[in-house]
Amino acid sequence: MFTYSNKTLGTISSIDVFNPMKIMLFYKDAGTFLFLNEQLALINDPVSLFDINYFTISLVSYSSGNQIHLYDNTNKYLITLDFNMREISKIPVNFPEFQPVKMIELEEKSLAFHDPNSGIYLFDAFGTFNKLIPIITYNNVEVTSELIYYTQDNSLFWYNYKLLNGDTKQLPILNVVQTLLYRKNMIFLLQNGTIWIYE
Repeated sequence: MFTYSNKTLGTISSIDVFNPMKIMLFYKDAGTFLFLNEQLALINDPVSLFDINYFTISLVSYSSGNQIHLYDNTNKYLITLDFNMREISKIPVNFPEFQPVKMIELEEKSLAFHDPNSGIYLFDAFGTFNKLIPIITYNNVEVTSELIYYTQDNSLFWYNYKLLNGDTKQLPILNVVQTLLYRKNMIFLLQNGTIWIYE
């Protein structure tokens, strides 16, 4: 129905749809992010992190409080900006081996980081570290306010980190590359581009 393309910024590094009315695209190599509406039209001009003196940002996410989280992997800082790009906080992350590949905004304004070599790091709304859940996987991990889940070898793995229990289920479909829990539905993206939805 809708498309968006910006070839001048290169390859999209991540897409954040925490707020579907403000879809965030991050272009790591260009040091730039931008927001699209639900029809994939630009909401504002692209924001150059280089222009506001953030040169080593590896991850970006958008929060329900209209704030932007940045992770500086070189200098090990978790940075929060308001929507006018003013810095609200800059918190050191004191884990020398911390190498996250994904930052996920959770419903209660907290954050989850996926480090394939260490697990899932949970931080509260103020950027304070809460806990490490040692789920080691290089697959695409999703985190909610209760669950960590991912697919591997056509099986769905999930763990409830509040109830401290989990399970593995064989999937009735093959070649799943990504999984999403939406309300009470499981949505599976297959390698051939097909989407399957299960209640």
